Amino acid sequence: MVPKHHLEGQDVKTAKLANNPIGTGPFKFVEWKKGQYMRLDKNENYWREGRPYLDRIVGRFVPDASTRAAAMEKGEVLYAAYNAVSNVEAVRLNKEKDNIGLTTDGYSMINPMALIEFNTKEGPFTDAAVRRAISTAIDRQYMIDTIFFGYGKPATSALSSNFSATGLHAEMPNYPANGDVAAANKILDDAGYSKDANGVRMKATFDLIPYGEDWKRGGQYIQQVLGEIGIQVDLRYEDVPTWLKRIYHNYDFEMNLNYFYQLSDPVLGVHRHYGTNMIRKGTHFVNSSRYSNPELDALLSAGMTTPDATKRAEIYLDIQKILANDMPVVNLFELEFLVVYNTKLKGAYDSAMGAYASFGDAYLD
Repeated sequence: MVPKHHLEGQDVKTAKLANNPIGTGPFKFVEWKKGQYMRLDKNENYWREGRPYLDRIVGRFVPDASTRAAAMEKGEVLYAAYNAVSNVEAVRLNKEKDNIGLTTDGYSMINPMALIEFNTKEGPFTDAAVRRAISTAIDRQYMIDTIFFGYGKPATSALSSNFSATGLHAEMPNYPANGDVAAANKILDDAGYSKDANGVRMKATFDLIPYGEDWKRGGQYIQQVLGEIGIQVDLRYEDVPTWLKRIYHNYDFEMNLNYFYQLSDPVLGVHRHYGTNMIRKGTHFVNSSRYSNPELDALLSAGMTTPDATKRAEIYLDIQKILANDMPVVNLFELEFLVVYNTKLKGAYDSAMGAYASFGDAYLD
């Protein structure tokens, strides 16, 4: 909720409010030093009596992962969410420091899913058989255990396992927990993609979400396993604005390592990835694959409007079957975000919205 007179008749992107936000929450915006920090002070007029407990919150912008971990270790930072500290460093800090806590609590409403998006309109991945082969080759459990230090759960379909009441089907084809390189090679052989003298069937560029070292390592593993099935990929890791523009504005990519929030219902977090109406050039985190299937569109519409739970489950089962065959997106694993925190900070890491939630109940012990 924002004051009407601060935006009326103005372009929201250029209005003063864009860099000086005004709201009704427990903290008020004070200062933003771009690239350095953002400062929020206690809102003395907050409607909830006695809140917030904290007088000030300073959010630091630290692009280097090792520097973030060091700041946490020295006590310069009290809270790091969404894997801001890499899993390997988070586990180390938790073991070595009595005052560093670690939790995966607080993200039940977000449902994050690690995945690969493909350009289905041009380039080497327009054939669903190639996408199915890639999904078959990747060892999801290995990625979880080795790269994300055991934090995660293999994807079994286009839906998160948290959607069991919505009609999750956990035995979809092409979603092995443990990769099968031989089976993936057979899929490509049968589809007519032969290897050259160097064992290469095709070449591609693999973009990586620019969110830290864990994603770089994930990309390197996938690069290796795709080489085993004759797909030679070069990795590309850019800054966030360049990456967003490439994927969602220009569609200038072939395959992209990413993650999406599936949220509390498929309508909220899954439909935007596959519906034709979600091909929206310039809009972030929607159908960048430009996948379009009228049969699926009809099912998505029915899933959104059908009130009967049993019928809705049947609809989403059909949706999962189509997507397991077409695979415009390969779901890899359900992420478990790690929150690293100084133990003197309380009440800041147990909301269903994770770090998106208010810090109105946070306090220092």
